[in-house]
Amino acid sequence: MKKSAVLLLLTHLLVLPLVAQSQPAKVLSDYIKEINQFNKRNPQEKVYLHFDNTGYFLGDTIWFKAYTVLAEQHRFSPLSKVLHVELLTPQGEVIANRKLMIENGQCHGEFPLKRIYRSGFYEVRAYTRGMLNFGDDCIFSRVFPVYDEPETDGNYAEKAMDSGFGVKNERKKEKKGGKVNLAFFPEGGNAVVGIASRIGFKAWGAKGEDLQITGAVYNSSGNSVSFLSTYHQGMGFFELLPETTSYKVIVEHEGKQYDFNFSDILPAGYVMRINDTNEESYQIEISKSSVLPRDTIAVSVSCRGTVYAVEAMRLADAPYVFRLPKSRLPAGCIQFTLYDKKGNILAERLSFNTRPLTYYRLSAQTEKQTYVPLEKVNMFLSLNDSIGNPVESSFSLSVRDAGTEIYTSYQDNILTDLLLSSDIKGYVANPMQYFEKDDRATRMKLDLLMMVQGWCRYDWQTMADVSPFRVKHYIEQALPINGKIMELLRNKSKAYADVIFWMNKDNASFHSHCQTDAGGHFYFMLPDSVKLEGKWQLSLSVTEKKKLKHCRIMLDRHFSPVPRSYSYPDLLVKDTVTVFSDEFEDSLKQHSVDEMQYLPQVIIKKQRIRKEISPEFVYDVEKDVNKLMDSGKNYPGTLGEYMENNIPHLRKDSADGPYQYAGKDIVYFFDIQKGSTRYPARGLPPEQMPIENIRQITLYDQYAQLWAVKKIKEEGIEAASPSDIDLPTVASLLHTPVIIMVHPYNDGLHDGYQKGIRHTFYDGYSQVKRFYHIDHSNSVPGDIDFRRTLYWNPEVKTDSQGKAQISFYNNTTCRRMKISAEGLSDSGIPIITKE
Repeated sequence: MKKSAVLLLLTHLLVLPLVAQSQPAKVLSDYIKEINQFNKRNPQEKVYLHFDNTGYFLGDTIWFKAYTVLAEQHRFSPLSKVLHVELLTPQGEVIANRKLMIENGQCHGEFPLKRIYRSGFYEVRAYTRGMLNFGDDCIFSRVFPVYDEPETDGNYAEKAMDSGFGVKNERKKEKKGGKVNLAFFPEGGNAVVGIASRIGFKAWGAKGEDLQITGAVYNSSGNSVSFLSTYHQGMGFFELLPETTSYKVIVEHEGKQYDFNFSDILPAGYVMRINDTNEESYQIEISKSSVLPRDTIAVSVSCRGTVYAVEAMRLADAPYVFRLPKSRLPAGCIQFTLYDKKGNILAERLSFNTRPLTYYRLSAQTEKQTYVPLEKVNMFLSLNDSIGNPVESSFSLSVRDAGTEIYTSYQDNILTDLLLSSDIKGYVANPMQYFEKDDRATRMKLDLLMMVQGWCRYDWQTMADVSPFRVKHYIEQALPINGKIMELLRNKSKAYADVIFWMNKDNASFHSHCQTDAGGHFYFMLPDSVKLEGKWQLSLSVTEKKKLKHCRIMLDRHFSPVPRSYSYPDLLVKDTVTVFSDEFEDSLKQHSVDEMQYLPQVIIKKQRIRKEISPEFVYDVEKDVNKLMDSGKNYPGTLGEYMENNIPHLRKDSADGPYQYAGKDIVYFFDIQKGSTRYPARGLPPEQMPIENIRQITLYDQYAQLWAVKKIKEEGIEAASPSDIDLPTVASLLHTPVIIMVHPYNDGLHDGYQKGIRHTFYDGYSQVKRFYHIDHSNSVPGDIDFRRTLYWNPEVKTDSQGKAQISFYNNTTCRRMKISAEGLSDSGIPIITKE
């Protein structure tokens, strides 16, 4: 065993003394230089969102505070100025989005959960556009249960969800496994014949739940060569000295045996072992097969894309061992990469360093132990560091009614997310367990987590310039309007064409112009001096020699990531939930609730009667058509073609027959403003109405007769031509037809095509709303208040003594309060609530 002679600890741009020693060492050091330069040229950002609550009901509002940081040291990012936050339905549709201005790395916003939404598990995700260069896995994502509004106000024990029948599912489904599943993770990436290896494993059930197993590893002769048993949350490891490239593993779970093959074993290669049991330092051991030539290789030690240490060696047949002090490395996921002169990764391993871990805790006290309904609450806050010194900083704060708390599997906070969960793969159960102690048992659990769920968010070969890196998305330092101009008939870019845009909203307007580059791309950066909020009318034109040209004008604004599949922990809720199926669904053979929910108890009922008449589905025709135009694709020409592409359960009995929805006839109505003389497609069947004239369509199914009588008749909305519809007759039919409301444009811009001009819309910054703090100072007997979030403030500040005070009013039912505070100091130190 050879001890390390030289260990290089790096704090600035790397300049290795190895350069003077040999040409191989110079090549190895050049990769390290490239990595640290890459991190400066292409810094990664992270986003974390703190929410006011853990789950919601339709009619509630999701309030959030966003923190955008540079990944290297978790300090507020000065780069991106635009944050994209999206609300996705259980089926993966982006039903609402927010475009927020980032100031000093922070912003806040909200999503009203409209009563017309369907209940289910909703996802909120957030990202800057520059983050998308590093893959969709890098964005922030959290799943919330959203229940139907209680039939009795304030009865939050009534938790009901919709089955989602009839809604097109955009999410990928995770592959179902067997009753017992087992995956193997050799330390460093590979097990090698003839070299002692540590093999991590993970056991899980059919739904993804952790399993407890025991078992043994057998060679080809049937002899047991190692034993295994889960140690922590379905994870464990076993030692193995491989003699062949294939072994059988037999495990036992709940009295039954299951067989697996372990064959991910190389006949020759490298093995890297990391010993994390010592609280002061890492021990790194490198071994190779004796058949491999002696060569100069190196281990780089990095954290969040920055290399802090490197060790070069000429590896002989004996293992090479060296130590690395933990105090010289940052807190977080440490990436050990063994590589050769060609930039090939020979072994790679993640470990977690907690030695220099620092965070602040907030404590809260009230004047009284309990409060009567609607009473004013004065709360005193204190923020301190680990040794009790006061801290002056800011954070977001939520106070909730603990009696209405919804318990999910999500337990991350800004500390655990930034340092741990955002840098490894998959769900981390109870992540604070790894931060509260630094004993041998905790380090062993953390080490297993790193072996089993390790994921290289920071791609070593890309950063070392071994693999190419393509910048697809630019950092948005202001609101952009950019895209590409293509010739209409030929698939050819329009180079050096003049592009003019003009925008209008209410009485405000402005315009600008530029020229496309050689690839037909154009780019405008909108000035921050113009307060661009809400939806604007946007028009663009293309001219050549001062004449309008008929071109395809494609805007680059559809970069939202593909919806991810939900995992087992995403759908875990500790409460009984009632799931309502649609009246069209006689059974769950095709749409099993078990595919979407993993709950202690599920009750299937008929669709509940809503408190108010609302559409079953809303289709944003404008958004869908613009998305196709922006990608240069053809779009449906008529309403009928659009419905065929977008509405499930739409059928025709014959080619020339009318459409039906789930076996029901369709009655069309046009939402025309009173007194308007503009009646689109008069004389045409509704299905043949030009799609360019339509902004939105809504589908009303159940209780459509009530809606028809109350709304359509009272508001004078016109029925589909050519025949008039007898509303009383429609309402009295035994099989009430489905109503499709067509909402045409009323702006005059969409009546006809103008050569060389495209009329569309542009979403500016979202208008930021403030949480409404109810004042019960003048309450009278009989007043009721069922708020679940009693207090929300995205910006609470402590003074130089670390103190702050807030005041709010209690609701009608709260007897115990739940406090959640999260934040980040200017130096990147997380702030969490003291339990």
